[in-house]
Amino acid sequence: LRPQLLATLASELTFSPDYDRRCALGAEAVAAARCLGDPATLARVLALIQVPLWAPAARAERLRDVDELATLADRLDDPTLSFWVAMFRFGAAVEAGDFAAAEAKAELLLDIASAQGQPFFHYLARIVAYARYRLDGRFPEAEARAEEFHDIGRAHGFPDRNRLHAGLRYFLCYDQGRLGDVVDQHLEIVASQRDTPTVRAMCAIALVELGRPQEARAVAAPLARARPDDVPLNHTWLFVTTLLAEACAGVEDPPWAEVLYERLAPSADLVATLLATFVSGSVHHYLGLLAAALGRDDVAGAHFTEAATA
Repeated sequence: LRPQLLATLASELTFSPDYDRRCALGAEAVAAARCLGDPATLARVLALIQVPLWAPAARAERLRDVDELATLADRLDDPTLSFWVAMFRFGAAVEAGDFAAAEAKAELLLDIASAQGQPFFHYLARIVAYARYRLDGRFPEAEARAEEFHDIGRAHGFPDRNRLHAGLRYFLCYDQGRLGDVVDQHLEIVASQRDTPTVRAMCAIALVELGRPQEARAVAAPLARARPDDVPLNHTWLFVTTLLAEACAGVEDPPWAEVLYERLAPSADLVATLLATFVSGSVHHYLGLLAAALGRDDVAGAHFTEAATA
C-alpha cells in the first residue's frame, strides 16, 4: 500500500511548483515497491510516476522506466498497463521526432481500446489519433477524431472534455490559418480571468496572426512578468514554454525572449509535445523565433535549418 500511496501523492502534485518533492516521492515509491518484491505493485508505481516526473532533463530515466513497465505489463498480461505503455511511448516517439514509431503506437492504442471496450481507452485513443493525423496534415481526419473524442467524453461525463476539445480545435485552426474562428473564445476566457499561461499564450499568438499586435501585447504582458514556476516542470512544461516563445516573438519582447531562450536551449533537439495530445513542433523552431526577436539572425537561421531537418 505504501509504495502506491507515495506514487499517488506524486501524481496528485503534478502541477505543484516543487518538482524536487515529486522526484523524491517517486524515487521513494519505486524503492519501496522493489523492496516489496511484488511485480504488480512495481508496475502500478512506475505507471503513476510517469506524468508527474515527465521533464526534458529526465528523459533517459523516464524511457528506462517505461521499458521496465513494458516488461512487467507483458509478464502480468495486463492490457491496462500495456495501454499506458503505448501512451507513454507514443509521446516519447513524437518527442524524439520518430513519427513512424508514433504511428505504430497510435494503432496499438486503438487496437487495445477496441479489444478492451473501456470508454476511457477509446477517449484517449481518439485524441492520440487526432495528434497523428494532424502531424500528417490530414486535417479532416484529425477534426473527425476530435469530434469523436468530444462525443465519447460527453457521453461518459469525462472531466475537461470541453477544455481539451477547444484546444484541439484551436490547433487545427492554427494549422489552417483560421485562428479568427477561435480567438473570441480565448479572449473571453482571458477577460474572465479564468485563463492559464497556456490559454493566454494561445490568445496572444492568435492576435498576432490576425494583425492585432497591440491587443496581443496587452494579453501577453502578464506572461512576461510571470515567475518561472508559474509553468510547473512536468509533462506540459516543454509544450507550454514553446507557446510562450511564439507569443514572445510575436509581441517582440527581447528581455523575455532572452529568458525563454535560456530555458528552452537544453531541449533544442526535442519535439515539444504534451504527452500524447498536443504537438507544437521542433524546439529548434521556437529557439529560432526567439533568436530572431533578439536580433541574432545567424543563430536564428541555424535553428530554423535544424528544425527543418528534425
